[in-house]
Amino acid sequence: MLLATAAFLAASVASAAPSDGAAARADRLGHAALTLVRAGAAGAFEDLVTRLDAGRFSKWVATGGGPWAEQISGVLKMAEEQKAAPRADPAAGLLAAFRRRKMISGRWSPGKLEAYAAALQVILENRREIRMKLGLVDLLLEIGAPVMLSDLGLSRTDPTELRGLAAEAAQATDPHVWSLTAEDFFRGMVQLDDLGGRFGHRSDETDLAARLMATREFERLRNKLAALPPARLCFFGDSQTDNRHWSSPAHYPAILAEVFRQVNPGLKAINAGVGGDDSGEGLARIDRDVLGHHPDLCFVLFGGNDCSYHGGKNPAVSPEQFYRNMSEITARLQAGGCKPVLMTYPLAPANEPRERGALTRMNQELARVRRKYDTGWLPVGRLIGARDSRWMFAVDGLHLSPAAHQEISLAILRYLTAGAGAMR
Repeated sequence: MLLATAAFLAASVASAAPSDGAAARADRLGHAALTLVRAGAAGAFEDLVTRLDAGRFSKWVATGGGPWAEQISGVLKMAEEQKAAPRADPAAGLLAAFRRRKMISGRWSPGKLEAYAAALQVILENRREIRMKLGLVDLLLEIGAPVMLSDLGLSRTDPTELRGLAAEAAQATDPHVWSLTAEDFFRGMVQLDDLGGRFGHRSDETDLAARLMATREFERLRNKLAALPPARLCFFGDSQTDNRHWSSPAHYPAILAEVFRQVNPGLKAINAGVGGDDSGEGLARIDRDVLGHHPDLCFVLFGGNDCSYHGGKNPAVSPEQFYRNMSEITARLQAGGCKPVLMTYPLAPANEPRERGALTRMNQELARVRRKYDTGWLPVGRLIGARDSRWMFAVDGLHLSPAAHQEISLAILRYLTAGAGAMR
């Protein structure tokens, strides 16, 4: 808690106070965002929020002009035309909890807190598109609103105050309209914290590795990890592996690389993840991205894009072809002197029923590959499936959350330290 308070106070001192005009414009945008989120307004508002143009809000806040001034003026007018209606929605419950805390309401203007409440409400409304959720994070960052828990003087390491706030917000939300619990508010604020860390460049593998190394389980593994001989470890997969993906401040290969750096620098992590790849596309680049690095072990995680139907009648890769692709990947790794460790793919809440069926079959085919080639085996799908999916997946319900990446990192560390055969 002391660390969070120190970070909060440092941020308060370091942040430059905007001019009165800029502060008023930021407040207007924040208020408009909440008004239009509540109204379910789309059109110009959704178009503005979901655009990829960096600086579309910050330039207008700073000067009142800029290339997006006309669109922003239209959005502000749209908000003014909305009829206000008394409500006890999640945003209202959260704002009521904020007002009871001077450390929050005393620092942040009402409009900026409304912007935060709008972003959280969109996260809690599962029907909202992911682009809307990410666009509102952009809005928070560009108008100087709180986005991370430390901005609010809250901590996820010692979450007592955060849990109390979440409970108050849930209690003030109409249960007849919104079936939300204190845990839902808590989880939503943590997800917003993760997104703020990623897009605000304020959290990375150093933070996630520190959380992992603070666990009791890691302490039990530390000495064994430090004693392992030098080795090159490759991580081969899709967006769940690719550290460039937005869904977590860092993915499991980057977390492990940081752990190795601190505990056993002789272990080297090679990230060969590429977002969007299926097993066939992975196979096509195995020479360049994997074998060219001469790894000793390769952890392989494919299946999420293979099972996607993309609106068609069949999955992108059939289970039979998946078996052939994974067999070839495994054989190529072994021929190159590398031990493959096959990892089952987790079923995601956002997977359609037919995708879940295809992925289940692919995991079964992967088990056949394991038996045929006598590979290493890590049932990541079962590991993630045994946890609460609300914590294991990002706001799109498809990609893994920071908590899931920490779970996978620990599973890999358990595998590496299990015995002499793990590294051969």
